[in-house]
Amino acid sequence: MGGDDQTDKKNLDTHFRLKKEDLKLLANSIVCLAVPFFVLVVIEAIQRGGIEALDFISKYKATALLNYLILLITVAPAIMVKRAHFLAILLSVPWCILAAISAILMRFRGVPLIWADFYSAEDGLSIAREYISKEMIVQISIATGIILWVLIISFFIQFKTYKVSLIKRLLICITLIGIGFLGQRYVAKYEETLEVRWETANTYKRNGFMYSLNKSYLATRKRKPRDYSKRNIEAVISSINRAKTSMSTHRNITVSAEKPNIIMVQLEGFFDPTTIKETHFNEDPIPHFRKYFNEGYSGLVQVPTIGGGTVRTEFEVLTGINLDYFAPGEVPYNSGLTKRGPIETIAYILKKKDYQTTAIHNFEGNFYSRHEAFKSLGFDRFIPMESMTHLVKYRAFPEDMVLTDYIQRTLDASKERDFIFTITAGSHGPYHTTLNTENEAYVSGNLKASSLYQLQNYTSLIRRTDKFIGKLVEYIYSLEEPTVLIVYSDHYPQLESIENLDEEEKFKTPYFIIDNKNELPNTKDNDIEAYHLSTDILNLVQLEGGMMNVFHTVYRFGEDYQKNLEHLQYEIIFGERQSQPNESIYNPTLLEIGLENLEITKAEYQVNGIMVSGTGFTESSQIFIENRPVETEFIDEHTLMGKGVRETNRARTIEVKYISRYGVPILSSKIF
Repeated sequence: MGGDDQTDKKNLDTHFRLKKEDLKLLANSIVCLAVPFFVLVVIEAIQRGGIEALDFISKYKATALLNYLILLITVAPAIMVKRAHFLAILLSVPWCILAAISAILMRFRGVPLIWADFYSAEDGLSIAREYISKEMIVQISIATGIILWVLIISFFIQFKTYKVSLIKRLLICITLIGIGFLGQRYVAKYEETLEVRWETANTYKRNGFMYSLNKSYLATRKRKPRDYSKRNIEAVISSINRAKTSMSTHRNITVSAEKPNIIMVQLEGFFDPTTIKETHFNEDPIPHFRKYFNEGYSGLVQVPTIGGGTVRTEFEVLTGINLDYFAPGEVPYNSGLTKRGPIETIAYILKKKDYQTTAIHNFEGNFYSRHEAFKSLGFDRFIPMESMTHLVKYRAFPEDMVLTDYIQRTLDASKERDFIFTITAGSHGPYHTTLNTENEAYVSGNLKASSLYQLQNYTSLIRRTDKFIGKLVEYIYSLEEPTVLIVYSDHYPQLESIENLDEEEKFKTPYFIIDNKNELPNTKDNDIEAYHLSTDILNLVQLEGGMMNVFHTVYRFGEDYQKNLEHLQYEIIFGERQSQPNESIYNPTLLEIGLENLEITKAEYQVNGIMVSGTGFTESSQIFIENRPVETEFIDEHTLMGKGVRETNRARTIEVKYISRYGVPILSSKIF
């Protein structure tokens, strides 16, 4: 009997233990199911600025479920530990941080966080200090404090623990993850979501943050276009070649038979602020641009970005490639496209016509890795900020007026015709929302104070850029050589006052084309895509283009234009190129940095250090002795002083290097 009692007691204990074990497992499962919902509300509140998160969840229930299931997969491993509530919250923190970063990016550039941003993180961080304000530091500190407080509280909250078998925990974990993945596939099959394309702000609002970010990642995985085949692409290329032959035969010269210099100027964040309703300006902020926009060949250009991402517009203009068929927000220079090999550009095309090809930019040479990317885009020379002297900074970015001097010096230095691609930086954001009494421009109107101050600060910047345009055009008209000037804006700026503009209008920026011989037509409303601009320029000056230019000219108004464009782009960048004609395959250029040679001609020791003489010295030059950096003082273009170097430590080797962002040298002189 005693033995039976002990057996019954043992069975009873086992029963209660299993029951408590199951209750504990159930409780942890509920935690893993509940935490994602609350985190979803928090993340969407961060994205939408508060109560709109609940509107999103109630209006788009299925889409909200997709976002919830992504969070469920994230927190499912929490079921494996005793403090499931703590680990579930901890695993959700990265999503909250990403959501906060997205909200900040949305505030300053009008575009949320997309996967392509991770490729350009270094570029963004290098100018982040210009956007950070005291208010933002306080907000970030408060948010960080709240996260830490929640984590600490959840860590020290303890519930009575019961040992739960590993197999049961593992089964529940696998089940939750399975529900997450299978649930997404099932819901996505029946729920309409927007494709994450060029207008990412609206797609994120419609699709939710986590689902949209995940989709932007999936878009980076390059896939062959639908219906893509070698036979189809060969047919397209064959028709291009026939059209090219026909165009060459029937080309009528309507402009000077003498090839013109071609100068393209890409303006940073430029638009006409007087188009903002209910505002009044004390003067026209862009009189020169307006004059040539009204008098020249002009229109609006559809660009693939807003508030930032200058290089996306730049890439489309140079290559004729439509970035709609790439990942949203993809930066080709950083994502590896230009590292795959040279891509046909207007620079390569003009090089074949004996043009000297030069890129000029009054900002850091390794920003967006331009000092590497331009080797695959057909440029012979790159003149970045590090190779310039007499830079004048108004805020953090050099003024644009210096570019006129370098354009003139580039033209003077070459015997050939020139293609000069110029990128301005003087009107770069951020555009602060506080009053600046030093501004010459004044704006009034029915806007809140912060919006008016921001618009006034922006207007003062583009007013300076407009003066640069006026001086550049004056110089162009003084030239004897036939010269064509193309001026266009890369994207709209991120301003509070443009938030109510039509979404499509925010992606249309102005451009004009003039020539100093007055041979081009002065027609208006020539609205185009950014990837059409180079083709139209070559057609206007009656110069034969490359494969993409001929394709755009022949197919632009055809029924299958976009389909064939997508296939042709894929073949050019990702295909085996076997079907491409030899003349459309290029070699990387030996990119020269700066207008003058960086060279040491003399070095001598003095009391305070070592005096180095030579050519090409700038404020960004630094002396290196035995490949070690030396504190360097810039005296003039021909003289540098290396401080603290003693003659007793006589050097064997001396170099001078241009130091760019993050202290990275982008050019070194020969060892002296």
